[in-house]
Amino acid sequence: MKKLIPFLFCSLISITIQAQTTFNYTSPGTTPFGVFGSTTRFSVLADINSSFEASSAIQNVGILGRATNSTISNFGVMGTTIKNTIATEPSSYCAVLGDNATNQLFTTATIYGGRFEAYNLGTGTTIGASINSSRFNSNPSIGTAIGVDVITTAYRGSTVKGINILASNPTFFVGGTGQVFGIKSETVSNSQPVLANIYTDISNPAGYFKSNTGQGVYSTVTTGFYNVLSTTGQKIAQAIVGYANTPSIDENIGVIGIAEGTGVHKYGVYGRLVGGGSSGISAAIYGNDIINVANTFAGYFEGKVNVVGNLTVSGNSSASGVKTFRIDHPLDPENKILRHAAMESNEVLNQYSGNISTDNDGLATVILPNYFEALNKDFRYQLTTIGTFAQAIIKTEVANNQFIIQTNQPNTKVSWQITGVRNDKVMVAKPFIAELTKEGEEIGKYISPEVYGKINGQ
Repeated sequence: MKKLIPFLFCSLISITIQAQTTFNYTSPGTTPFGVFGSTTRFSVLADINSSFEASSAIQNVGILGRATNSTISNFGVMGTTIKNTIATEPSSYCAVLGDNATNQLFTTATIYGGRFEAYNLGTGTTIGASINSSRFNSNPSIGTAIGVDVITTAYRGSTVKGINILASNPTFFVGGTGQVFGIKSETVSNSQPVLANIYTDISNPAGYFKSNTGQGVYSTVTTGFYNVLSTTGQKIAQAIVGYANTPSIDENIGVIGIAEGTGVHKYGVYGRLVGGGSSGISAAIYGNDIINVANTFAGYFEGKVNVVGNLTVSGNSSASGVKTFRIDHPLDPENKILRHAAMESNEVLNQYSGNISTDNDGLATVILPNYFEALNKDFRYQLTTIGTFAQAIIKTEVANNQFIIQTNQPNTKVSWQITGVRNDKVMVAKPFIAELTKEGEEIGKYISPEVYGKINGQ
């Protein structure tokens, strides 16, 4: 230790002369500073924190560095490691090492390995800690550059936080238009990784998270915000937002969810609606196509889609395959499935049917639902007599939601069917068109390319 002090003293004197600084060294016990260095070159803010020394009696500081200058860069403490040879390679280089080895093993105080504070009263950017990591190697596949490497270990049921960040906009500064980021991450890469799968392989992400306990990323929002600069209107709370806006590429994907593994269930994206009801729309997953042109969709699925529950469609529903119902087979429900296909037409039709018997005069009145004429037009009739060779006709067509059947023999059973063309206000406003001309990207492409000997995408 006696040899170390003269060496340290000489080194610090040399630094003081070169940097034109003042140097104060006092043996331990007389001041709370192990080493104190400051530079007093011209600065209008030289005394902005002058009260620190006055209160330093209650603080113990190993090294305190202050630099105040209004024209050039200022470094209170600057650490540099330099290696000029590859001989005797050490395990690590550390420009500045903070190690808090408190003797109070079970202290309730907050313990910092390193703490950084920055204050700015001007218009410039304020950064608490700025870290720059660079790696240079002739072999592009060897070595790693890490800007911040954090390892946190806690025992006995403690809460463990690798990085704990709070970004706040104090209430006494309300009215600003600036943004507050808990974490803002950006990658700028000149390399292009070779990916076996562009959806699952890692490719220069701005953030990478990995957990062995079930949740890679967990995000929650405690309050919402207005979608315009006001205090009225629609208020929105968004826990996770994905935004992709890159020109001249094949796919922009805001959020991608991928599930692999050998578990019982796998969900690429899982939405769950919990809590009480609301007066508006509540949905576990909500898609909104605000573009609403050809080949844009609020939801698009490639593969089978299964809905357990009710399916409600406010617009038109289209399918290139068969529309069916699918149930357990009534005669063998454990081993078989029964399907029936829906009837199709180039018109939107509603069909009603039933059986009725004529009276002693050969007359029968069929009563239809009270909405029949409000819903339908262009009525078509079919009659079939049952049990006897008799003739049956429509004596009186639909009027007041009913029609009259007449047979040439009394007391004749008749099976009837009536079909109407749908004519409610929705259908009048949005009429069904059987033949359409392809538009935009649909031109030259097939809905079912495989049946025409084409490949997907054609």
